[in-house]
Amino acid sequence: MQLLAIATTALLAPQDSGTLDEDWRGFRGTDGTATSEAPAIRRWSDEENVVWKTRLPGPGTSSPIVVGDRVFVSCWSGYGLDLKRPGNPEELRRHFLCVDAGTGEVLWSKQFEPAPAEDPFGGRMANHGYASSTPVSDGEKVFAFFGKSGVMAFDFQGELLWHVDVGNGSSKWLTGSGSSPVLGAGALFINASDESESIIALDTETGEELWRRTSNVLDQAYGAPVVTLGPDPVVTIAYLGGIWGLDPKTGEFRWTVKTRTNGALAPTILPGPDMLYSWGGQTRVKSH
Repeated sequence: MQLLAIATTALLAPQDSGTLDEDWRGFRGTDGTATSEAPAIRRWSDEENVVWKTRLPGPGTSSPIVVGDRVFVSCWSGYGLDLKRPGNPEELRRHFLCVDAGTGEVLWSKQFEPAPAEDPFGGRMANHGYASSTPVSDGEKVFAFFGKSGVMAFDFQGELLWHVDVGNGSSKWLTGSGSSPVLGAGALFINASDESESIIALDTETGEELWRRTSNVLDQAYGAPVVTLGPDPVVTIAYLGGIWGLDPKTGEFRWTVKTRTNGALAPTILPGPDMLYSWGGQTRVKSH
């Protein structure tokens, strides 16, 4: 049984969706620093400090987000639930749900059929599945990324506002998508490295593509884009051996940095007030 559980915190208090202090609007929180003004929970168990549990249609490896009195979460069903018997890929269904944060009631749920070129369940794909990207919200709309099935924007009543395709390619690693969409500097940024070896900026109102930066160095760059804090933001992404700093309006390079990272780059850069923190890769140790 797959469950969404909510613990007792101020996140559950009804509030105006424009209040940011206790929202958790995207991957690693509203500003990407994994911090919140809400009181911390020190103890919990299957019962202690748990307000409600809600059954989901299937598993998911994305994080839920909280905007005011609503929780948004994704999951998948129908295929890839058992490594030895994955089933029929045509039966794969992705789900996107809106849940009442106070009661656990499912307010609405959307279901999507698979893209024709989905990566098969197994290998790296089996490590995370088909619902790995955490949604993000601007307080009025919520944006979900489902890899080869594209990027979708919904209003809070569940109406689909737009749907954009960002590619249907696959790397030779057949890893699938795990990067989360990120808001900042007036745009929505997508790491479509697996689908089209691209970083893409989309207009939040229409889904129109504002710019695209494509390069094969993005192979195995699985982290989410990060928009730096401060008055002059830069869109950053870590890749094998380096970091890009891109102009959020044009996609042009502001700067690049070489690093000594190797292996797949899955960790997302962490922004600070005046610094960026990046890590990742793997170290090979020779035995003697």
